[in-house]
Amino acid sequence: MVKNRLDRAIQSERNLKEQIDVLKGSLLLSRILFEEQIELPDDIFINKLPDKIADLRLEQFEINKQRDQIFQPNLYIDQLMQEYQATHPEITDKNELKELHNALLQLIDARRDLLDKLNNQLGSQISESINLQMDQQQLRSVVSSLENTLAQQIFWVSSNKPINLSWFSTFPDQAVAEFQSFKLNWSNENLLTGAKNHILY
Repeated sequence: MVKNRLDRAIQSERNLKEQIDVLKGSLLLSRILFEEQIELPDDIFINKLPDKIADLRLEQFEINKQRDQIFQPNLYIDQLMQEYQATHPEITDKNELKELHNALLQLIDARRDLLDKLNNQLGSQISESINLQMDQQQLRSVVSSLENTLAQQIFWVSSNKPINLSWFSTFPDQAVAEFQSFKLNWSNENLLTGAKNHILY
């Protein structure tokens, strides 16, 4: 979902720049500008994603510790058998101990396979989460850039006349009427940012 929104935002920014170059100062541009406004759903971004990635890494670290512990299953089982015999000295039958050893070996093999799968799954989740984090950051950046460009162009839109003192005194009533006919969704902060950017650049 974020990736799709990012692709659309990048395409919108590219189209907008082309339209601004071709339609500088026209009333048609003002209409296009308002149609290019981007509204993102409130739930599109996953909050605290870096913390969630850190939790996944910690979980993967703990799983790897368990995998390392049973990397050599026979040595691990021998250690378990020694501990078992120390607490159960009455068990001396070799066949019984051998059966216990084999049962433990099967359990360890199954556990190792499970830990391998969990480790791979966590690795995939971490990679996907990192990619999602990068997409979210890029989407915020592109949308912010697009909003600033739109705010700047909407604020300074004219009817094919240069923006100067003469323009302010002779701005056509038609342009004012068309400008006011649109529903503004921009905050005062965005409009001020657009005005400042135009003055600075």
